[in-house]
Amino acid sequence: MAQNPLAEFENYSFHNVLPGHFKITTRDDEVISTLLGSCVAACLRCSRTGIGGLNHFLLPSTRGRDVCKDQSMRYGDFAMEKLIGSIIRSGGHRDSLEVKVFGGANLYDTDSKKTIGRSNIQFVLDFVHSEGISLLAEDIGGTSGRKIYYHPASGKVKVQTLNKQKEQDLKASERNYGHKLDNEGDSGTIELFG
Repeated sequence: MAQNPLAEFENYSFHNVLPGHFKITTRDDEVISTLLGSCVAACLRCSRTGIGGLNHFLLPSTRGRDVCKDQSMRYGDFAMEKLIGSIIRSGGHRDSLEVKVFGGANLYDTDSKKTIGRSNIQFVLDFVHSEGISLLAEDIGGTSGRKIYYHPASGKVKVQTLNKQKEQDLKASERNYGHKLDNEGDSGTIELFG
């Protein structure tokens, strides 16, 4: 019988983060999860306190865009600042932040250098470097979706690669969201979702 990879968290509370949202926790019995395709999630924590969280952003930057407050968490620059600020306001220390980053897959078999996944990856790596945050791990790029489970208190992350059916569902969801963004005039010059 296969062992449950989440067995060590079986009595914990689980919180799912949707695209364009984030969650932090100050408790040691909470796990935060999200489902990623071309989007990126940063699992960020203060190593001294164990206070941490996860964001899920769809697009790299608000630069050159007129973004309303309801749309701002879609963007990596805003999502990263919001996550960092929330951790610090909850008792975390800026100089003890560490991060693990995930996602940015190319689910659509396109060779374009401007896929949203590649743009998101480049943004988050540049951001982490420029802010001097310790990058402990990354599972980025590739052609498969991922389900992420993050336990901020310990810093542990479990990654599950999606099966074909879940990946097809994720592609449909991303395409629908991409059409919504296109209708809002939010796609810019980046190829969103194939």
